[in-house]
Amino acid sequence: MAGGMLLLLAVGGAAVSAPEEEKWIEIPDCRLIENASNDGDSFHLRGGDREYLVRLYFVDAPEHSRQIPERVREQADWFGTTEEQVLQQGALAATQVAEWLDRPFTIYTQMIDARGASSMQRVFAMVKVGDRYLCG
Repeated sequence: MAGGMLLLLAVGGAAVSAPEEEKWIEIPDCRLIENASNDGDSFHLRGGDREYLVRLYFVDAPEHSRQIPERVREQADWFGTTEEQVLQQGALAATQVAEWLDRPFTIYTQMIDARGASSMQRVFAMVKVGDRYLCG
């Protein structure tokens, strides 16, 4: 017990510095770019003179294609449904997001890498349309 207490005190007394806080970037007046890979949680957009591929924070929509078959299987297992139903719901999610983004919108990002199958960099973002966020 005494050894454990000493370890706790040694760790507790160590100076730990927090990573520098990333700055949020606001990109207003964005427009959705039609792309076959757009889905319910990841899509291409134009903000200013630049194209972005964004992945929504706090959202995981069903897949809408079999591009990543193991992910479709995982989602079917997780939701206790069929792969075909996952793809149907994913298509509905992609359609709904495209409808919501049919007018200018704003994104907020820290340009943090969101990885993905595309060769284009994908970043996490929050999307605000009017006074509503897509993630909430």
